[in-house]
Parts: sequence; structure tokens; C-alpha cells
Amino acid sequence: MSNDYDDLAARIAAREYRIDPAVADRHLSALSGLTSEPAPPVQSSRRRGRVILVAAVVVATAGAGIGTAAALGVFSAPPSERGIAHCYATVDLDDPSNHTDFMVAVTPQERDADGVGDAAAAALEVCSGGWAQGRFSATDPKVSDPHPSRTDFPVPHLVACVLPGGSVGVFPGDDRTCAVLNLPSALL
Repeated sequence: MSNDYDDLAARIAAREYRIDPAVADRHLSALSGLTSEPAPPVQSSRRRGRVILVAAVVVATAGAGIGTAAALGVFSAPPSERGIAHCYATVDLDDPSNHTDFMVAVTPQERDADGVGDAAAAALEVCSGGWAQGRFSATDPKVSDPHPSRTDFPVPHLVACVLPGGSVGVFPGDDRTCAVLNLPSALL
């Protein structure tokens, strides 16, 4: 490349071309900045934009991971109130006609080494029995007396969550139900 430059520079300097002297000087100064080495890449605003976009995607993915963890029940807590529990007919905390309360009794055999019983397991068992007796329905009346002679009503998948007051609430649903209600899943 330096040979081409030298030839062109010599021809321009010899005024073999009819070029305005000011233009010739501009061309010579522009050509003198050229080297045989490529110039280092300049980070364009487009590249900076891509870097910012990638960073935003990483942050959003991390946020989604936290949301997914909540949806999958990673956020769990033990109930602080273990003497009472609630069976819900629907996934609605605001409808006073869709649940019933009952006392939780955990036998000594069901207690762990610290003497704490699994109130969530006991609540799931009682609520499952209530569904099998026909006590709960997704339509009105949502809670009724048990059927006098049947115990084979369908039982939906039930999940135990910790209610704001610290007791166990059992809802029809799946692993995401507690997160949808913004409640932790119930632990031992």
C-alpha cells in the first residue's frame, strides 16, 4: 500500500493532475493518515445498543427466574398457626362463602424430633376427605354439608399454602397456585 501512496503523492506533488491546491493538500493529509495496518474497530452506537440489549435480556431472565422459582413453589414457609386450617373450594381468598375452617390435630406419631407436627399434611388429608364427601364445589353453594351416603366425589389436586395469618389454607390447584395467590407453599 505504501507504494501506491508514494506514487500518488508524487503525482499530486508534481501537479500532474489539475487539482485545486487546497483540495490536493486535503487529499495528501488524508492519505498520510493511511497505514498498511487496519484501524482498530470503533465501537459504534449500534454495538453499544446491542451490548445494552444483551445486558437487559440477562437482567430480565434473572427476574423471570425468580418468578419461575415462586411459581414452582421454591418460596415456602412453615405455618406459624398449627391449630387451625382452612379448606377452600376455589382459588379465591376474598370470597367468604368458599371455605370452611377446622381444627388441626396432629398425632404424636406424626410429630418430628422437635415435636412439631405436619399441619399441612393433616390439612390436606382433611380437605381431601371433604371433597370426597361432596362438601366442596366450584359453583354455588361452594361449601355444603357432606353427602349422606356417598364418599366417592372427585377430589381435585390440592395444595397447601400458608395464609397471611400463618395458618394452612388448602386450595384446589397445582404447584403454581400458592404463587398465584402470592402465598408461600406450606412446609412442615
